[in-house]
Amino acid sequence: MRIENLITAGMTALKAAKEQHIEVCITVIDSGAHVVYQIRMDDANFMTNEISYLKAKTAFLFKCPSHMLRTITEKVPILAHAIQQVPGDACMLEGGLPIKAGDRYIGGIGVSGGNFDQDLLIATTFLQSLEKTIQEN
Repeated sequence: MRIENLITAGMTALKAAKEQHIEVCITVIDSGAHVVYQIRMDDANFMTNEISYLKAKTAFLFKCPSHMLRTITEKVPILAHAIQQVPGDACMLEGGLPIKAGDRYIGGIGVSGGNFDQDLLIATTFLQSLEKTIQEN
């Protein structure tokens, strides 16, 4: 993931957040769960940094949108206990998506600051912009 592509996608996502009248934090991690991009809007709650990171990490580790874990654990409650044993906490809220390059998972994007639907919308906007930017380069 090139920083230029992340910045472009981030600006697109921030524009979408402003259109929703919300203040968010966007975090992108690589395959080692290291933060490679993070931006927090001026009035975003201080907890959005950590929550967006946890959403990104959860999406990458489990190779699915972060909120899908909630759906899975509702159907198979014993999995909730197993997921809680993951070091560093898992976040089962909307706003975390895995990032793929071809068939390979290379990271995750997490957004926090809006309601569930807004966080997912901003994360999706970021990911779509990132894919478009990569294709153009």
